[in-house]
Amino acid sequence: MTRRLVLAGAAASAASLASVALVATAVWLVVTAGGRPGIAALSGAIVAVRALAVSAGLLRYVERLAGHDAVLAGLADRRARVVADLVPRSTTIARGRWVHRLVSDVDAVGDLVVRGVLPAVAVGLTGTAAVLLALVAGAPAAAVAITAGVVAVVALVPVAVRRAGARAEGIAVGREELSAAALEITRAGTDLAVFGALDRAERAAGACAARVGAAERTAAREQGVLRGVAGLTVAAALAGSVAGAAHLGPAWAAVVPVVVSAVLAEAFALLVAAPRLAVARAARRRLDSIGTGPVPAHGDGVPGGGTPHLRLRDPALDLDLPPGSRVLLSGPSGSGKSTLLAALWRVREPVGEYTLDGVDVRTLDPGAVRERVGGLWQDAHLPRSTLRDALLIARPGRSDDALRAALAAADLTPDVVDGGLDGALAEGAENLSGGQRRRLLVARTLLADHPVQLFDEPAEGLAPADADRLLHTLFTLRPPGRTVVVVSHHVPADLPAGVRHLTL
Repeated sequence: MTRRLVLAGAAASAASLASVALVATAVWLVVTAGGRPGIAALSGAIVAVRALAVSAGLLRYVERLAGHDAVLAGLADRRARVVADLVPRSTTIARGRWVHRLVSDVDAVGDLVVRGVLPAVAVGLTGTAAVLLALVAGAPAAAVAITAGVVAVVALVPVAVRRAGARAEGIAVGREELSAAALEITRAGTDLAVFGALDRAERAAGACAARVGAAERTAAREQGVLRGVAGLTVAAALAGSVAGAAHLGPAWAAVVPVVVSAVLAEAFALLVAAPRLAVARAARRRLDSIGTGPVPAHGDGVPGGGTPHLRLRDPALDLDLPPGSRVLLSGPSGSGKSTLLAALWRVREPVGEYTLDGVDVRTLDPGAVRERVGGLWQDAHLPRSTLRDALLIARPGRSDDALRAALAAADLTPDVVDGGLDGALAEGAENLSGGQRRRLLVARTLLADHPVQLFDEPAEGLAPADADRLLHTLFTLRPPGRTVVVVSHHVPADLPAGVRHLTL
């Protein structure tokens, strides 16, 4: 990645130098054409114009290719780290903010390199070359004007970044709130309409959008003032270069100011990019602040094989799950049942001590833990797909017979949708009843066949008799040695032998 960034910086600088040289050569040709210069000089200038025009475009392409390649590689790595930080905290971060940070903030960070570092390097080198050109031409006053103009414009960049940053944080938070509100309306629009709350939610989202718009307009006015100051600075530097090169004769008197103008345009582009740089800095701060504690994104693998022995001890519970355990957890809402399963799944940090085969899970790779400990969570989702593909998410490559067996265990048949296994499921399986969706999720979980399977409210939406039958199946279907933990508000009157019932 470092090599590609160095290549991108070199290409950006060379492209800027080629562009400035192209303009200077073209102006020299125009000014000296009336004086009928020698054929050698004329031919050399014409060849130089063509060569510089081609090389400027080619070098700019190399800069884009190398720079964006390096940035995209870095963004992929950062996105993976952000996911590792967000997943354990997914229950405390609104989904709209989750999406905003994962997509918008990570993308914005790339602007620091593409719109900040690379252009700054190019401005420094082209500015130095322009100053040297003015000195070689015998126009020290023009060299001073170039230096003063570039320094003045570049000095305004951090001011613009700070002013934009002061607004960018509020704008970004407002956009997060707007994303969360829009996602809530999209996902829960029907429920909001049923309870007469849709208009209120839309007004709240509209008010949030209005606040974001007002903040963006204020930020734009501030940036406009700074750009106006920079424009006056550029004009003064250009006037100084014209005066400083006036004694050099027509050709140099025309070339030097044009070169100054091209260099100052590069510097001005940095100022124009200041709002994006401020957004990128704010995004990086938010991303860096996500992880407040150690999240082992790449810990050790899970030792051993087969069904692990799990032990979770916290101030409220000592849960010992040797291989083959069958446990039913019940209790009132808010007692911590789903939180307990989230800790066992390693999508949430456990409060107390959690060991797997005697090893602290905090030292293990969460992904490796979830290969051994899986199941069904309460808000599990079914994508828009065929029935077959919805099931194969759990275990790609399984046969149709295995899919039918999993459906049968959940008291379903492929005929639950028109077309059987090739039938279409709507987004979230909205074309099924609530009970059918829950059974389908149970079938998908059974198909995954993790050594330890956790079920969070698998019987939700089912009639009592159907719930009894499903829970009995979950506890008796799996072979001995496999562990099953079920969280359920519904407690069957007769539990299968060997099932422990714990109340939280």
